[in-house]
Amino acid sequence: MRRFVLYRNEDVSGVSGVGVRVWGVQWPDGAVAYRWNTPLATTCVADKVEDVVAIHGHNGATMLIWVDSEEVAQRWREVDRPDGRTTG
Repeated sequence: MRRFVLYRNEDVSGVSGVGVRVWGVQWPDGAVAYRWNTPLATTCVADKVEDVVAIHGHNGATMLIWVDSEEVAQRWREVDRPDGRTTG
């Protein structure tokens, strides 16, 4: 697993404000879950982090910042699953 935030430098839509707007996690299989840090918060899922950036990045007005290193994420991908397979 690997945590990330979306940091918004400019509120292009005028809805969510600036600063850390999203907290998220990328699962070992690449899927992500994320929660909006706004007064009307929602929790969302996506197939991959690139989709989240494409939807919410506003052409660079919002940056994805990884909280955890790629090394941490790789260790999670190498963990055995209950069905005997590995995710990496």
